[in-house]
Amino acid sequence: MATNSFQRTKAWLVEQGFETWKTETFNMYSGHREDMFGFVDILGIHPDHGIVGVQACGQDWAPHVEKLTVEKKDIVTRWLLARGSVWLVGWRKLKAVTKDGKKGKAERWAPRLGQVCLSAADGLIVVESTERGYICAVCAAELGGSWPKGHGATCHSGMCPECWKVKSLASVGDYDWPQGSRRPRHSGGRD
Repeated sequence: MATNSFQRTKAWLVEQGFETWKTETFNMYSGHREDMFGFVDILGIHPDHGIVGVQACGQDWAPHVEKLTVEKKDIVTRWLLARGSVWLVGWRKLKAVTKDGKKGKAERWAPRLGQVCLSAADGLIVVESTERGYICAVCAAELGGSWPKGHGATCHSGMCPECWKVKSLASVGDYDWPQGSRRPRHSGGRD
């Protein structure tokens, strides 16, 4: 049996420490699947991330962004104002990286994570977490990293791949990682 994006997403959330519940149901009268509130496929709870409404998709990312930010904007906004989080988890095949850091021939399914956020200017936006190699200051400090004295760097807003929260991010390589610190594997060099 083929694994679909829903099954991959549920398994991935469980790996990340979530308790999950399937909220998508099949309406035998209409012949369609229906999501909770029109956008939640999976309800997840996590001690660090709270209550998360997850929309699962395959490689068709743009229509799901449209659904969450335009079509279901009112109910998604109410969910966010009630302090719930909304995630979009898509799946795509990427070439696996070998031990020497080169792209291999084998492909594997990899998640693409986006978090729906309230923006004063634009209403709802989806902040995508595809930028491995960046980290927020809180996570860097928790892992043992320190900001070098007198060092300046360009930061940007995005979803930290360590805590999955939208924060100001700097390159992992901008921090000093002393012996014994737990430098993230998704890192680059200092710019």
